[in-house]
Amino acid sequence: MDTRTIEHPKSLPGTIRTGGRTERIRQQVAQAVLALVRDGNFHFDVRDVVARSGVHKTTIYRRWPTRQALINEAFREHNTQIKLADTGTWAGDLMQLCLVLRNFFSLPSEIAFNAALAMNGNESLTQGFRESWLPVQAQLEQVVERAQARGEVRRDVAPSLITRLLTSPLLTTIMFEKRMPEDAELATLVDFLVAATQVRRRSQLHPAHPR
Repeated sequence: MDTRTIEHPKSLPGTIRTGGRTERIRQQVAQAVLALVRDGNFHFDVRDVVARSGVHKTTIYRRWPTRQALINEAFREHNTQIKLADTGTWAGDLMQLCLVLRNFFSLPSEIAFNAALAMNGNESLTQGFRESWLPVQAQLEQVVERAQARGEVRRDVAPSLITRLLTSPLLTTIMFEKRMPEDAELATLVDFLVAATQVRRRSQLHPAHPR
C-alpha cells in the first residue's frame, strides 16, 4: 500500500527549512498557537505565544511577522496529522478517507477548533483555517480524480462535491450528535458514494421500455 503524507505548501513567511533547531522552534510556536486557540484565546498576541512556547519574541517576529502568519502556521501543523493512503480502488480509497477523516475530526483539538470557528466571528481564525485546509482539500480531490482516471467515477461529477458529501456526514455526527461514527456507518456511506458516482452504462442511461 502506497501511503502518502499530505504535502503542505511553504508559507510566506514562517516556513523555514526543516530539521534541527529551526524545526523545533517552528513546532514549539505552532503548538503554542494551537494551545491558545484551543483554550479559547482567539485574540492572542506575540507575548502570549512567547509565554507558551518559550521562544524569544525577536525570533517570532522575524519568522512570523504577523499574527495571521502565526495562525496559518499553527493550522498547517495541525493538519499534518492527516495521512492518506492510495489503495488502488475507489471503494478502498473511500473507506480509507472515511477512517482517516473520522479519526482526525474526532480529535479533541479539532473539535475545539471547529466549535470555535462556528461560534466565533474571528476573521483571522477563519482565514487561517480556510487557507490551511486548501492543500488537504486538493489531496482529497486527487483521490477522486484518480478514480475518474481509472473509470470508476463519473467525470461529470465535480470532485469537490464528492468530498463535501464525504466530510459533511462525519462532521455532523461528531459535532452535532456528539459521537464518533461507527465502522458500519462508514461502510454504508462508502456504499452510497460508490453507487452515486459510478459510471453509467448505456443500458442505465436509456433503459428499454416494455412493449
